[in-house]
Amino acid sequence: MRKTTLSSNKLFFVCPFCQMEHFIRKKYGNVFFVTAPAGIFSFNEEDFAREIKFFLLRQNITELYLVCDLECNFLNGALSGGTSFGLSCEQVIKSLVSSADNSFSLAEKIIEYQVNRIKNVSGVTDVISSKKIKIYGMVTSKKKNSFIPATE
Repeated sequence: MRKTTLSSNKLFFVCPFCQMEHFIRKKYGNVFFVTAPAGIFSFNEEDFAREIKFFLLRQNITELYLVCDLECNFLNGALSGGTSFGLSCEQVIKSLVSSADNSFSLAEKIIEYQVNRIKNVSGVTDVISSKKIKIYGMVTSKKKNSFIPATE
């Protein structure tokens, strides 16, 4: 009997503090992760963008997922006016949140912000376009065991 190793062609952008890796792997199998607080990435930083570009090519990535979990402490802290830790992601979230937001609508805004940013990074955009990489936004809730596609 021949043993095969499964290789993944999916890359998930998640918040490390949400501890999404096991939760996502239960549904999607062996996938790749990139993490940043609140899932807010520095796509405009040249070194980071170059590493993402080469990773997409090296691993033959065909799908990107930008994920925001409804239980994210940064998201809920912004909604409740909680204490800030001085992280750049908190400033981004603060600029997106409105008094009409709930955790789901703010999660969608964060994802939309990230999708727009990754689509506008030269080099990365070229790879996404030439390799026909699909980009998905996803709101999750580990608490409710749910994966909800975000609107774009």
